[in-house]
Amino acid sequence: MQRAALAVHLGDAQPAHADLVASFGEAITNIREHDHPKWEDLYCLNLTSYMGERMAPVLRRLLGAESEAERYRIAWRGARTRAQSAGGAADRYAARARELQSAVQDMLFASLATQMERNELRTRVAEMEQQAATGRAEVLREEARRLRRLADEMPKVGRIRQAEGLYRAALVLEERADDAGGGTR
Repeated sequence: MQRAALAVHLGDAQPAHADLVASFGEAITNIREHDHPKWEDLYCLNLTSYMGERMAPVLRRLLGAESEAERYRIAWRGARTRAQSAGGAADRYAARARELQSAVQDMLFASLATQMERNELRTRVAEMEQQAATGRAEVLREEARRLRRLADEMPKVGRIRQAEGLYRAALVLEERADDAGGGTR
């Protein structure tokens, strides 16, 4: 508000150049350091008058500098707010990424555990199938031995044809036992 009022008072005065500001500094040094007489100090009055006549451009320069400083402050606040917002968003994204990474790791471990269980079950099923095949083969072999014993125990009369049939049936059972048991004996 005060800056606007001061700008109206300054009118169309242009901002002072650096050499005018430097000459003001030199005038202030001269006023401060010269010998002040006891009577009227015309030297100080002359320098003060010189400075007063040229004060409008200096004040215009000051207003410009203050306006620029205010623009920088506003821009800095906006940049700071955006940086804080981006930092907060980055923190949220990092937390979400950690959660997702943990979930993916859990899923990976669960998948690996499932695969290991599946492999163990496949091995167990294969073992059970082998045991079942071995069991069937043993049953078939035992039946083949029983048929041979029957053939061997048959009475001599009419034995050849019937014994031959029993021996053939025993051979067929042994072949099936070999197929079922994978050739195990």
